[in-house]
Amino acid sequence: MTDIYSNNKNEILPWQLDAWGQMKQLAQRGVGGILLCGQHGLGASALARYFAKCLLCQRPLEGGAACGSCDACTWVDNFAHPDLLMLRPEELEIAEGASATGDESEASASADGEEAGGVRKKAAPSREIRIEQVRRIAPALALGSHRAGMRVVLVYPAEAINHPAGNALLKILEEPPAATLFVLCADQPERLMPTIVSRCQRVVLRAPSTEAALQWLRAQSVKNPEQWLSEAGGAPLAALELAYDLDELGSQRKALFDALADPARFNPLALELVLARVEPSVVVGWLLRWVYDCLAYCLAGRIRYYPQEAKRIERLAQASQVWRLLAYWTFLCAQARLVRHPLNRALFLDDLLAGYGEAMQR
Repeated sequence: MTDIYSNNKNEILPWQLDAWGQMKQLAQRGVGGILLCGQHGLGASALARYFAKCLLCQRPLEGGAACGSCDACTWVDNFAHPDLLMLRPEELEIAEGASATGDESEASASADGEEAGGVRKKAAPSREIRIEQVRRIAPALALGSHRAGMRVVLVYPAEAINHPAGNALLKILEEPPAATLFVLCADQPERLMPTIVSRCQRVVLRAPSTEAALQWLRAQSVKNPEQWLSEAGGAPLAALELAYDLDELGSQRKALFDALADPARFNPLALELVLARVEPSVVVGWLLRWVYDCLAYCLAGRIRYYPQEAKRIERLAQASQVWRLLAYWTFLCAQARLVRHPLNRALFLDDLLAGYGEAMQR
């Protein structure tokens, strides 16, 4: 999922100031790699892009901020700066308006396309960072920078690097080119190869306080910010995205919650029709947060994500068996790790919903 808040406005979000300051210091020290990690929904990749803009800006402002008006800043905004290289999944490139072209697209088609009746099917955009992408930037790194200055390589989300690509990237990080800085963004740094992590300086992007996050959300004209901030686990940008998604997914979300709250009438087949057009990752997220709240109430008497559903969740938790909830929670966590892989959406959804029905048996 891409950041919906762009730093093209030449601003650092309040909770990003400390991380930005640390990154500036590391760049001044000449480190070869930075690992920017933090909870999803804090804007790590947007901060990394803005940081790259600051490093490449031709007329930086006092304090190191990008001017936003020079040629370099304009090129960065349009993903066209010759000294800014990016490693990201093809799916994300398309979502950000800079779809893969040339050899990469051809490689994807030749590797994944299937012929049926003499017609080659177009492969779905890759959700991984592949070895072909890492190999493609290697020649550019062997040359001097186009503007005789810094070169920046952004890698996000770093968890999307598959194993062959990770090995290829590691070889570059072991002997980083001069005047080149790699910035890796990761929501789950524990999923990265330890050898890659060891060659980067870690910077942690921390969530703001609840009051600061609510104040920022109100400034974005978000209605019921408390509800969305709770559901987002305290991450303001994730809360903003959830609030925007309500217009598109509000009816499906309500239908799911109504069904989850009434296990006696729970009908997976009817729900599958309602949720057919919802991304599996979104459904898994809804279910994970719902079951987490049921478990949290059973074990600690509190609700984290859905306080607006407190009465229904409390009633469910009181009638549930903890071991069944824990088993279903474990199952959901496993499904969350698989959700970005190619799958049969109907069967995947069927497994998710059938599992809830079994977990709520008394």
